[in-house]
Amino acid sequence: MPMHGKRIAFIAFLPLLLVGITLNPWASVSGFPHAPYEADEVIITITILSAYYTDADGDGFADDVVAHFDVALSGAEAYVFDMFPSLTLPSGLTYIYWYTVLTNCTLIHFTITFYNHITESGWYIFAIATLYFSNNGRNIVYAEFPFDPPGGSPDQDPC
Repeated sequence: MPMHGKRIAFIAFLPLLLVGITLNPWASVSGFPHAPYEADEVIITITILSAYYTDADGDGFADDVVAHFDVALSGAEAYVFDMFPSLTLPSGLTYIYWYTVLTNCTLIHFTITFYNHITESGWYIFAIATLYFSNNGRNIVYAEFPFDPPGGSPDQDPC
């Protein structure tokens, strides 16, 4: 009878152990280092190549934004970083998205499409931010690209 009680206790502890391993921020995933302050001297550079309006979804309205940018990485064999592309409308409304990137590439070409986001006339801002850890701590890299879709004056139809 005592053995049965120990087996239940172990089974009840096992899910907690697995959750603890899964949530450990210093754990390694697929060989990519996650430990803050233990990484190499990583440098990330963002170059926004273009951001423009178009009819990317074929609905007959040029109300989509396509943005092209490069992320250059150096200083390590593998990289893990969070990327936050955003689009700010003339009114100040901002759409922010979040991606986690795991790679061993040193240059990545990205294309992001924001479908049906052109809703106002005026200047828009496409921006990209990255958050990553290096041996000098937490780092943030930011770049932005303002552009004016058609109907740039406040009283015109943006499409």
